[in-house]
Amino acid sequence: MVVRFELPAGGAMFKPQFDVPPGSSSLGFFWMRRPFNLYRMRGPDGAVLGHRMDALTEVQFGADAVTYRDLALDWWVLADGTLIEEDRDEMDGLVAAGVLSEADARTANEAAKQIYSRYRHIIDDVAVLERRLKLAGSRALQCHGGGQYFAPLCGLHCDGSGNSSSSGSSSRSSSICSCVMTRIRFCSAL
Repeated sequence: MVVRFELPAGGAMFKPQFDVPPGSSSLGFFWMRRPFNLYRMRGPDGAVLGHRMDALTEVQFGADAVTYRDLALDWWVLADGTLIEEDRDEMDGLVAAGVLSEADARTANEAAKQIYSRYRHIIDDVAVLERRLKLAGSRALQCHGGGQYFAPLCGLHCDGSGNSSSSGSSSRSSSICSCVMTRIRFCSAL
């Protein structure tokens, strides 16, 4: 599934490894059978700024939401191709504290293995998908403060008019750790 996020304040809320100026946007790519997601961030001018990937599990697609459990481990891919891992210490601490299970750690490490061995291919595949679905720079399908449903990644029904509901926002349900369920609501096209 692909979700578009508008970033009117830029990247201040998630502390990216590169400059994300106000007015930027991000396409979030989610797969049910991959242990990671990918955010492709573009500046106000449409230029690709970089990418972020998160280790996750329990991905589910609903009529109006994507839900998943964040496993704390993250990666940034800079415009020059540099790959930066974040939060391994946090993930290890959550495993040691029993917040994340050993199975969660194996899933996060599998995500790391896939990302380290294929991140350039993953990004290239997403770029092809983005062009095929005509998602790059689409201002007709956008929402401020929430996401816009585009299409399942299988490409079987990818006309951009999928199920959408009233506006909402991405939220985390706990401040204890990053191992929480995240629910993304979709809003209608403008």
